[in-house]
Amino acid sequence: MTLMKNRNFVILFSGQLVSTVGDNLYGIALLWYVLQLTHSKSALTITGFAMSLPPILGIFVGVFVDRWRKHATLVVSDVIRAILLFALFSMSYFMTPNFAWIVSIVVLVEVVGTFFGPAYGALIPHILRSDDLAAASGLNMSGSAFASLGGMLGGGALMGLLGASKLFLGDAVSFVLSVVSLLFVRSPEPKRDRKASTSLLAEWKEGLTVIKKSRYLLQTGLTSTVNNFSLAGFGIVIVPWVKNVMHGSAFVLGSLEAALLIGMILGGLVAGAVAKRFRYRLIDCITLTSLGAGVSLTGAWANVYWDIAVMFAAGLMLGIVDGAGGAVRVMMVPEEVRGRVFSTLGTMSRMATPIGVAVLGTLMIYVHLWIVLLLTGIGPIIGGLSFLLPFSKQAFAVVDDERFGSEGVTA
Repeated sequence: MTLMKNRNFVILFSGQLVSTVGDNLYGIALLWYVLQLTHSKSALTITGFAMSLPPILGIFVGVFVDRWRKHATLVVSDVIRAILLFALFSMSYFMTPNFAWIVSIVVLVEVVGTFFGPAYGALIPHILRSDDLAAASGLNMSGSAFASLGGMLGGGALMGLLGASKLFLGDAVSFVLSVVSLLFVRSPEPKRDRKASTSLLAEWKEGLTVIKKSRYLLQTGLTSTVNNFSLAGFGIVIVPWVKNVMHGSAFVLGSLEAALLIGMILGGLVAGAVAKRFRYRLIDCITLTSLGAGVSLTGAWANVYWDIAVMFAAGLMLGIVDGAGGAVRVMMVPEEVRGRVFSTLGTMSRMATPIGVAVLGTLMIYVHLWIVLLLTGIGPIIGGLSFLLPFSKQAFAVVDDERFGSEGVTA
């Protein structure tokens, strides 16, 4: 794989993998620590809200990301988060902190983190060739899933062995390691042509204009938002399905989650090879439809082996579509507005998540669980089938016809 011969990408990916593992352990430790400190479910809810609210600001963050150098943005973001996590470790280890201080640090960590994602996505094209973008996007997806799997399998054990404070310290160290790795990355970023009279609002509108004028970005952005709404409640509904319908244990629930993550890891690893062989439109159509079908079929049979199989298949499809889709977005968006476009699309899809959780969470109170599980897969199925429409063929024509010609390897 030529991707792994790229020194800059290998260093960047390795540093982010360590940092992502630290983030997953931090997420587990934080909620446990808050409950242990306050003995209050309300405090737990406030903490969860504090963690989910700042990413909504991402719709405006992209303006700054496009103005600043991407490499410097990554370094500064990780330095600030390392300082904040060291502060959280010190407060939790050496004293009994006020809950308000914890929430303040959590909010700051999340706010700073909203700058990192768009800057990372905008930096990748500067260090890779275009034909390696799909493989890189897939590998990033696999790395994220691997980190989540590691956090799920080892988070509880490490909490019991080391305690929450030391996991906060571990996350701070992971950010330091990320900063060190970033210092060795060489990224030839072009200098931005600064317009002294351009306002932040005007630049933000410029990013929206790029999205509105692109059929591809409009369709995939809408599809991603619908998918997030539809799939958001799955993590909630699957818990009573395993416990009350399947009469399974926490181990069974963990096995289903592990099957999904393992599928995502494998899907991400093969995304680059799949993208080189098939048209992106066909990839999105098949993978999203299969993902939705897999999620819906979870409720077709209350059998642990069946659910593990369909969860693995769903994860495989998710890894492929996210890996390939990430590469197309990079190729379809001009370099000077990538931060704004990526952050706006990401915020749109994230905003659908709490709405989906509320709707499906309420629905499962009144409707049988297998029906709710069926409904969670409808969004991806509709989104996948939408790529068969003539509108979609025109939307993907630029990137697919350039790679395969007007006829292509596959229709």
